[in-house]
Amino acid sequence: SVGHSPSGCIDSSEKKKLCACFPLTRSVAVFFFSFSGGLCQKTLTRPAMPVISQDTPARLIEIEGLAPPEDEEEEEEEAEEDGEGDSPAKLERVKALFPEDAAVGDLVEPGDYRHGHGYFVGADGEPVANPDLSGSAYLSIPAEITRHFHDPLQKFAELPWLSLELVHDSPWLVRRLGGTPPATHKYVIWREGEDEDFEDGTLSVVEDVRKDGPSFALNEVTLQHIEARLKSLQEPQQQIRVAVRFDGKEQMERFQLARLPPALTAANSVWACESGGGAGGSDFTATTLILKGPQKDADNVIKTLKEHFAYASQLQIQSEPDNH
Repeated sequence: SVGHSPSGCIDSSEKKKLCACFPLTRSVAVFFFSFSGGLCQKTLTRPAMPVISQDTPARLIEIEGLAPPEDEEEEEEEAEEDGEGDSPAKLERVKALFPEDAAVGDLVEPGDYRHGHGYFVGADGEPVANPDLSGSAYLSIPAEITRHFHDPLQKFAELPWLSLELVHDSPWLVRRLGGTPPATHKYVIWREGEDEDFEDGTLSVVEDVRKDGPSFALNEVTLQHIEARLKSLQEPQQQIRVAVRFDGKEQMERFQLARLPPALTAANSVWACESGGGAGGSDFTATTLILKGPQKDADNVIKTLKEHFAYASQLQIQSEPDNH
């Protein structure tokens, strides 16, 4: 039963009891029937949810106390390595340190070592840890945060991020690609560095943000390029390893101007290339390139590579099915 005041409305002591029983997330008008037969209203106040602002840039807020205490740090690191993530106790400790004016998307961190201990303010006011896709304490902005903004690139323009994940139907991504990409994949923009222009970065299309997948130059990619590459991955794949050496200034400069044949670097190419290592000095450069693409095109690609690197001092090409 609920007690009542002489006026028929709930008194302050009963209000406290109800607040404890019914946790609310914002100010709510609550109606009660009084024992005197009337209807009264009381407004129970609770902290409002954090603001989602489309126009105000996300802030980096440095605050003491976010880094784990020394006696807890090792235990927390072990839990993270085991895939357990942050403990509820840790998340509560972090949340308690959020400033009252923190808005969704703001980054709160201790500022001790890069951004390894940083947390975003989530839409429900809960902390969202920096997922650090680089594995080196750089800042990664997850889709859990970017999904709330029409233009995440503008929203997070003032944060020093290295990677930024977008949901497949992000308005920004749909506009940039000219259509909505497949919902089966995740889309991550990578910058060359924290202070570099994202327009010069790459767009990775992956099934898991912590695994490799096709990458495209962001300033060239279209929806058609992505669809063609994903379709090609359904076919048998071939790996081509190219070991090439350049001697002298002329060969070295020529390689720097065109590291691969234009047909393989074009945005519509379904072949991916990654570095396999290299060495060099003042008068030579040696490098290994690893290309992966449809098996049916392998012979033509090898022919193109031989023609492109005909000027090199040494050239070795190995080709084998890619079963990974």
